Amino acid sequence: MDMCAGNLRERTAWHVTAAGLRDPWPKERDRFVFLSALRRALRGRGLRCLGWCLLPDKARLLVEARTEDGLREAMEEAQREYARYWHGWYPPRRRVFRVARAAAAPAALRWDVLADLETEPVRAGLCQEPQEYRWSSAGAHAGWAPSYLPLELEAWRAAWNGRSWRERLALWSSAPGRRLEVERLLRAAQPLRRRALEMAPPATPLFPRLAEAARAAGGWI
Repeated sequence: MDMCAGNLRERTAWHVTAAGLRDPWPKERDRFVFLSALRRALRGRGLRCLGWCLLPDKARLLVEARTEDGLREAMEEAQREYARYWHGWYPPRRRVFRVARAAAAPAALRWDVLADLETEPVRAGLCQEPQEYRWSSAGAHAGWAPSYLPLELEAWRAAWNGRSWRERLALWSSAPGRRLEVERLLRAAQPLRRRALEMAPPATPLFPRLAEAARAAGGWI
């Protein structure tokens, strides 16, 4: 069943985690390249970014999408484009990312998810204040700095301003009940994979015995 059941004309907020198998962005320039690929992928499918954070081992996003398929396609495109860049710079050839995971955030938890996302650099010991961390949307929401990834701000501005949001982030660590709800949501995240009916069956080699021999020898299959 599609995780985004319901009225497809409405947008659902999704928390997405794109985790690297190891260090996905060894250099600062790599983060800019990934954000550029992500920006093109989101824009190309009409998705809206509400918040984001790049950590040393993963990216966390809060994205509005009309369908789960559109979200999956955007993440696959961004990861595929970045992987091509990554393999051009860093040996050996290997997978850069795990399969992205996503959980639909109910309206009542939307801003809690965003607060959790933007305060993770503090919990990870990467900064003292969330808005000081340049690789997230916290600085833009706090009014301190522009966001490297364009943000959808209409709904956020209807509920918050820079000062009230800074206060929300400062108090997030003292809201254990709300944090527990977000943790439960994140644990329920599912891989963004094609459904079985959409996946094409593997091609059958024309010459099975030859194919098996080539595979055993590390050949072309």
